[in-house]
Amino acid sequence: MRSYDGIQPRMKGCISANALKVIAVIAMVIDHLTYVIPIQQTALYIVMRFIGRLAAPIMFYFAVEAYHHTHSVNKYIGRLSIFALISYIPYIYFMENTLPNMSTWYRFNVIYSILIGVLFIHVKHEVKNVVLKVLVMALLVYLSILGDWSYRGLLMMCVFDFFYRDYEKQRFAYLLVVFTAGNLITYFFENPVLISLTGMPFDTSIYELLLSEWGMIVPIVLLRGYNGKLGKGGRWAKWGFYIFYPAHLLLLALARNIFV
Repeated sequence: MRSYDGIQPRMKGCISANALKVIAVIAMVIDHLTYVIPIQQTALYIVMRFIGRLAAPIMFYFAVEAYHHTHSVNKYIGRLSIFALISYIPYIYFMENTLPNMSTWYRFNVIYSILIGVLFIHVKHEVKNVVLKVLVMALLVYLSILGDWSYRGLLMMCVFDFFYRDYEKQRFAYLLVVFTAGNLITYFFENPVLISLTGMPFDTSIYELLLSEWGMIVPIVLLRGYNGKLGKGGRWAKWGFYIFYPAHLLLLALARNIFV
């Protein structure tokens, strides 16, 4: 096991980057199974969606790590671009049960969201012209809305980058994003007040489903255990997620259409 580029690893943790990525992949599969198995509005559904909330934030975190440790940012951006494109049709087919059309073409996958985040961070660090920087960053914010996790993913990546290698500040800022942009405050505290003032009927079903959203808190707890080391895995660790992501979306979509 090694630390990224010889940087001194965090000594408090005991979990490697690749181990955390495996956790994220397992969580992602569990989450996506809820689109295939007819268990909506059950306790099992809420639990599986709760677990699924672990996946993307961990991936966003390690996308920022990869940006800071890659030997070639251009190659990293190119790799993300290729696999975002490869995943385009499988993602829409999985989410919408149809091929891209006028109603679904703008649905983009989580690799696209990571790509937008990496581009945003790169522009922030490298573009010197302030006007150009602001314009490009504004465009990227707009484009992030089209991706899986929307602008929430971009905010999380910005937090991980801005407070890079400072876990305590990352944790505080990440939780701030989760409770605000993640709508936990709105749904659990604001809505009851607004409903009571307007006299609208109180619908508890949305709160039952939104219990799963609290799973977004778990990734930052797991990242506390990150030891700064890459861990075992070799080429599979580098390329596995890129290949597995579109492949599992396609297989799950086909399985849903065949067996469900």
